[in-house]
Amino acid sequence: GKTLDSASNVVKLKGYIYLTHPHLVDGTGTVLGATATSLDYGHGTFSNSADQAANYVEYYFQVPEDLDTSVAIRGRIKVRLVGADTATQRYVLSSVSVADSAVPTAATLANAINVDFAGDASGATGDVETSAWTTLTDWAAALTVGQTWRVRFARDGNASEDASTVNSTDLGAGLEYQVSQ
Repeated sequence: GKTLDSASNVVKLKGYIYLTHPHLVDGTGTVLGATATSLDYGHGTFSNSADQAANYVEYYFQVPEDLDTSVAIRGRIKVRLVGADTATQRYVLSSVSVADSAVPTAATLANAINVDFAGDASGATGDVETSAWTTLTDWAAALTVGQTWRVRFARDGNASEDASTVNSTDLGAGLEYQVSQ
C-alpha cells in the first residue's frame, strides 16, 4: 500500500474574511445609506469626484489568530454603480494593526494599494462590479494576530485614473489570507 509522508507534503489552507457592512463612513465624500428599504442601506455611497482622504468607508475587526503573516494577503472589492457610466474608477485599500489600549481611528493607515476598474462595459445603472484579486503588498507582515485590524476602502474620485462621472456604493470587500500551520 501507499503511505503519506507528511514531511514532504504541505497542505496550504486559505482563510477568507468578508467585509459586508462598514463600521463608519467619512461623512463628507461618502454618505451612509439610511433608507431601510434601499439596497444602499448601511453602505457608503462614494463621490465620483472627491479625493480618497474624504471619500471612504472603514471596517474594524480582529486580526485572525490563524493568519500567516509571512504570506501576502489578497483582496477584492465589490461596488454598485449609482448611474450609467463606462469610464474607469480608482479605489484604494489600506490598513493598520492596532494594539490594545490604542485608539483605532487615530492609528496611521499604511500600505495603500490601488484597485482600478476598467469600466462597466454595459454602462447600466445599478450594475454590480467586482475587481480582480489584488495582492495587498506588505499588509500581512504589518499585522499582529489578535490586534484590532482597521481596513479603509476608499474611492479616489479626483485621481486622473478615475474618469467616471457617477457615484458608486460599496458592497464590501473580501480578504484572502494564508492560514498558519
